[in-house]
Amino acid sequence: MAMTSRAPEFKDRLVFDVERGEVRDGPVRYLLIRQDSLTGMFRKLPAPARRAALAALGQSIEECGGDSVDRYIEANAVARLMEVVANTAAQLGWGSWRFDESRAGELGLEVENSPFAGTPVDDDAPGSACAPISGMLGALGARILGGPVLVDEIVCATGGGARCRFRARLAPVSRSRGEQKPRSAAKRRHLQRGV
Repeated sequence: MAMTSRAPEFKDRLVFDVERGEVRDGPVRYLLIRQDSLTGMFRKLPAPARRAALAALGQSIEECGGDSVDRYIEANAVARLMEVVANTAAQLGWGSWRFDESRAGELGLEVENSPFAGTPVDDDAPGSACAPISGMLGALGARILGGPVLVDEIVCATGGGARCRFRARLAPVSRSRGEQKPRSAAKRRHLQRGV
């Protein structure tokens, strides 16, 4: 019987180079920062700037997190991709993630103990605190569903829910732009082959 080797866990790949003062996973540098320091920065901004900064952080995580998802795709079977992302999120301190694929054309996510919802940053838009999670779900959803996605936070723990709940669904085709194009056709083919 052939044995299959699993990719090392995220935490096991991290290299703490104290001499250089950095933490790396291969070419990617990570930064450890107190959760309350990050959310405290957002609270110090006026509401319009706070919303813009949170949206920009979510978009940046969608772009950079997409690079991480692409690396996970290369190292793992599609069936394990969501498990790898959920495990990595937990190891990064981003809460406990559970994915739901029960609805066709959608990727659901439930997050318990989100570090972003732990400290409200915007009383007028409590769900905006979880923009980083929305960004990561956008990156993963585009690759799983095969095209650009819209991400909604349906329930946020900051607004009184026990858990945060998100949904990614394919973005509608734009009439002015014609047919919807996947973010990465090569990655979509890669996923369809079940690598």
